[in-house]
Amino acid sequence: MFTGNVTGSAKADAYLWAAKHFLDSKLADATYLGYYIDKWWSQSTQASQVSFENLAVNHDWIIKNRGFVFDLSPWNDEAPNDDPQQPIGTDCNTLITLLQKSYQQHNGTKFSTVSGFVPWLFKYVNEKHGGVPSEWRMTHIMSAFNVVIDADACCVDYFANAAFFSHYSSTQGEKRFIQNPLPSREQLIQQ
Repeated sequence: MFTGNVTGSAKADAYLWAAKHFLDSKLADATYLGYYIDKWWSQSTQASQVSFENLAVNHDWIIKNRGFVFDLSPWNDEAPNDDPQQPIGTDCNTLITLLQKSYQQHNGTKFSTVSGFVPWLFKYVNEKHGGVPSEWRMTHIMSAFNVVIDADACCVDYFANAAFFSHYSSTQGEKRFIQNPLPSREQLIQQ
């Protein structure tokens, strides 16, 4: 179905199609985003050593909330290692388009939360850019579109059954946790 005839990348074409059909139509709620690795990771040399680092168990929360999941490189100066034949910058431009559509869905009146993180263990790093600069780049791009990052990164990072347990109230019931009052200026000076 997707051949790259739109952007030069079948991967990017698929995301743009999904954005049109799910974000533009509001079938997906743009306040719930997932930056989770796609199936490509299983081809990586590290896959056999860390077989549970795909974060698949974390998707249920995004799905329950009708969110939108993606896996795109934040770099516009190199082709990603999972789609090396695409025109340089296509992944990043597609990511920005998705974030613009997310922002436009609620006219900038809400924050979106992205669960997940740059999958640096398997992708998008160690060609021109390392893991930490990739994280900074992701943060820079996401912040421009009112996206809060609820990062899930390697290595123990499972949040299984969040959708299921969200239907149960806290074990504290109706108990309210009262915080201490704000200290006065004088109290702060004394401390």
